[in-house]
Amino acid sequence: MVPDESVQEGAGSLEGADVKDRLLKQLRSLEDWYSEELERHVKDLADIVNSELQSQVEEIRSQYQERRQESQQALAQLPPVQNSSQVAQEISRCETSVAQCTAELERLLVREDNAALGLLMKIRTQELELKAYLRGLKFLANPDPKIPPSEKRTEHVGSGS
Repeated sequence: MVPDESVQEGAGSLEGADVKDRLLKQLRSLEDWYSEELERHVKDLADIVNSELQSQVEEIRSQYQERRQESQQALAQLPPVQNSSQVAQEISRCETSVAQCTAELERLLVREDNAALGLLMKIRTQELELKAYLRGLKFLANPDPKIPPSEKRTEHVGSGS
């Protein structure tokens, strides 16, 4: 009886190995199927994302084109730049106004000890505004990015000169 048992054990181990091989084959085929399905789904999702991105890019591009056209139309509706003689006249008028403000400030500060502080501040503010406007006019007349040193602002707003 002992030899029969060993034969049966041998057959059982053959069947166990056979079952194990079949399970491994089925597991590998299942892994292959799952891998293929996962790749297919990833490709599908990538296609969906790419198509959505393309549609968003097209939408943004069309919005950009619309804004660009609106800007060009608005630019076309702006009045033409004044000619140089008009700018020169405005610069001259503005320089005269600055000189008047400066003279008025000197008169009030030097000659009148009891000048109202509010009036002094008002005239000083007007002078600073005119100087800023004058710098803009000079830039319009000569739009060179290098501003000559004589045009650079050297005084501070709070200074007394």
